[in-house]
Amino acid sequence: MPLTSLYKSPILSKAFYNIMETGIILDAGQGITLRQFNISDAVPLFNLIDQNRLHLSQFGDNTSSIYPTLESVERGINCPIDPRKIRFGIWRDGWLMGTVNLRPLSEIEAEIEYWVGRQFCGKGVAKRSVSATTSDGLTKFRVIVGKVHRDNFPSQHVLAANGFKFKDYSQVYIWYQKTAPRRGFWPFNLLRAP
Repeated sequence: MPLTSLYKSPILSKAFYNIMETGIILDAGQGITLRQFNISDAVPLFNLIDQNRLHLSQFGDNTSSIYPTLESVERGINCPIDPRKIRFGIWRDGWLMGTVNLRPLSEIEAEIEYWVGRQFCGKGVAKRSVSATTSDGLTKFRVIVGKVHRDNFPSQHVLAANGFKFKDYSQVYIWYQKTAPRRGFWPFNLLRAP
């Protein structure tokens, strides 16, 4: 049995989704679908995390330590630490490949967070997932930022390829940002003083 069979979701094996049960769904192209996590995704998510603990921790990501058990993943889906965060599973043909999140920082700014399993790196999965999430996010927020470890060159490439621009840096991280284009009525203008 191939390793990726551990990430198969019973919900995604069905021909069609019920949007009311599955939450937000975004099409990232080339068969990649982003779907908001629900409790039925706990097993494939835990298996993906469990098989990628070293991969996840190489640049200081704490996903591996936050979710040491299946129960912790279930708790994270049912009662997230930050309930405002929109958390998507990255799926193709029913296989979970990673996650991409949009975490509100303010009424006009959000942070994008993402990772894909080691076996899915270098295949455009992160790039397409970040693109779809950013496009959708910029309809709700004026600015989306991304924080990347300074040694994580593939992740820096993902943000740059999606039009993110350098914003700031520290000894450990580089921040990028992308701003919503001004087109027609821009609802964020209501937040600004005259």
